[in-house]
Amino acid sequence: MSTSNNFSDCNNIDTNPFNISKKKKTICYEYYLKLKKKHCEYLSKLNSRLSEKLRFTVDEVNSYQEVNKSLCRRISNYENSEKAVAKQLQNDEKRNKGKLPECSDDEDADIIIKYNNTNMDKELKELKNEIEKKCTKLSNNLNELESIRRGLGELPSYEESQTNQTRIIYSDNSSHYVFNNAIELD
Repeated sequence: MSTSNNFSDCNNIDTNPFNISKKKKTICYEYYLKLKKKHCEYLSKLNSRLSEKLRFTVDEVNSYQEVNKSLCRRISNYENSEKAVAKQLQNDEKRNKGKLPECSDDEDADIIIKYNNTNMDKELKELKNEIEKKCTKLSNNLNELESIRRGLGELPSYEESQTNQTRIIYSDNSSHYVFNNAIELD
């Protein structure tokens, strides 16, 4: 009779020390669902931040492209004005071939070219500074996006948490304890 009592004790899930009770399994599973929900919310927040940063980065790239187009237009205008001044000087030389050159025309042309060069240099410096600022912003955005991307890859799945119970360390000790003592759920 003592044998049958021992046998019935082994079959009794609640009294057998080697079996986890269904209640404990349910608690572990519910706790896992809470953790999963918390991590999903965290991922959702990270995803929204990532989307916002991507939109901001795209806007910065578009702004950078507009500045670049503006710079190209200004350089083209500058080159065209230089060509026009050079052509005007050539025409003046052709007209005045037989006459003595007047110093005032050459000086005026030099003044115009110097004025154009000075203005263009100022504009180019301003555009260069603006482009450098935008590049710095883009670089900072890309660095932040990379750190967010790295943060997204660190969450384990449920299967990984069950197979790697002793290797996974959670932020609070209670979840670590529950998963270390959990047995694979039915």
